[in-house]
Amino acid sequence: MDVARIIERAEARNAVGCAVSRARLLNIRPAWLRVDSGIAVFSGPDSPLTHAVGVGFANAPVPAALDTLEAFFRAGRAPARLRLAPFVRPEFRREAHRRGYISEGALQVLVRRPAGSSARINMRSSVRLDRRNKRFVLAWNTAVAEGFLGRNISHPADLQVAMIISGICGVHCFAGIREKEFAGGAALVVHGRVAIFFGDATRPDFRGKGVHRSLIRARLHAARDAACEWCIAAAVPGSASERNYRAAGFSAAYPVMRLILPSARRSFHLDHTPFEIGAFG
Repeated sequence: MDVARIIERAEARNAVGCAVSRARLLNIRPAWLRVDSGIAVFSGPDSPLTHAVGVGFANAPVPAALDTLEAFFRAGRAPARLRLAPFVRPEFRREAHRRGYISEGALQVLVRRPAGSSARINMRSSVRLDRRNKRFVLAWNTAVAEGFLGRNISHPADLQVAMIISGICGVHCFAGIREKEFAGGAALVVHGRVAIFFGDATRPDFRGKGVHRSLIRARLHAARDAACEWCIAAAVPGSASERNYRAAGFSAAYPVMRLILPSARRSFHLDHTPFEIGAFG
C-alpha cells in the first residue's frame, strides 16, 4: 500500500502538469484542485486527462470529498471521473457506487526498478528529443497524435493531447525512428524518485515493428541516469502495450479502476472560473 500511495501521488503530480501545460497552450488559467488525498484536474470537458487521481486514501468525510469533486467537474461541463486504486478506503468505493459511478474500464499499473538495466539501445531507432527544436517537437506531436487516433491528422485540434504532453514542465520526449520517420513517441517525467512512463503511441503503419519496445528501453536508461527508484506505467490489461512492458521486465503492481459519473453538462465553463491553486506541495 505504501508503494501505491507513492505511485498515485506521482500520478497526481503528473496530472497537475498536464493541466498547467494545457493552460499555457490555450493562454487560460490552470484548473486543478486538491481534494481528499489526491488531485482533481481539468484539461477540457472531453479530455481523457480530465479526472481525479490519488483520491480515497485520506480519513476525510467521503460524501464531502465527492461533493467537492463533482462540483469541480460540473463547473467545467465535464462528468466526474475517478482513478481508484484497490487500496482506497472501502467507504469511498461504496459511496461512489451509491452515487451511480460506472466503470470505464481498468488499467494495470506496472512497475520495475531501473537499476541494472543492461538492454542496449540502437540510437538510430529511439532518440530523446531536444524540446527547443520546434520542428522535431511538431513531428513528435504528429506521430503521437496519429498513434492515439489510429489515423492521419485531419484537424489542428487532433494534436492537442500530444501538445499538452510535450509541453509539460520537465517532460522528456522520446521518438521511435523507422525508415527515417518518426514512427511513434513516448514520454517520461520524474517526480521525486518515480519515473512515469506515459504518452506511448505508435503510428498504425509502424505497429508490430518493435517501436514501442525501443521506446521503453530508452526510457529505462534515462530513468537509471536520473537515479530513479521506480519506473511505472499503466496499460490496458491484455493489451500489446502491457505485453511490451512485461517483456521489458515490468511486473504487475495493482489494477486501477476508471469510474465516471454521467451527468448533464452546465452552461458555463471552468476555463473562466477561478479554480487555480499554487504549486503542488
